[in-house]
Amino acid sequence: MEDSVMILHFHTPQGIVTVDSRTVTDEELADLGITREAIEACPGVLPPLSTHLARLDGINPGALKPATVTRTWEGKEYTYDCFVTESVKDQYVAGDVEVGDYVIVHFDDIGELVVTAKVYKSW
Repeated sequence: MEDSVMILHFHTPQGIVTVDSRTVTDEELADLGITREAIEACPGVLPPLSTHLARLDGINPGALKPATVTRTWEGKEYTYDCFVTESVKDQYVAGDVEVGDYVIVHFDDIGELVVTAKVYKSW
């Protein structure tokens, strides 16, 4: 990342924090809960923030964002923690949604990823 520069925007409870990858300090990154290695691992182009299919890789009912999904975009995998709809939660409780299933992930108006439905491969 020596030659590249990234301007990152973090949405925090106190407002939007803008970080320049050339000048940010490790202490500032720690305050945001991110490491320099995580910034350096960022690809130059991220997937679009749009509705997409993803593989459900983990479920943690006690977490704020209980679903972990992996999306493949342009040959690279991206993993995200997501909110879930109540119907997806109910399907999980009933045993109808499991790790390994494919799900629809919706990027909503407030900038969050939400698992909205399970994808059925066939009838």
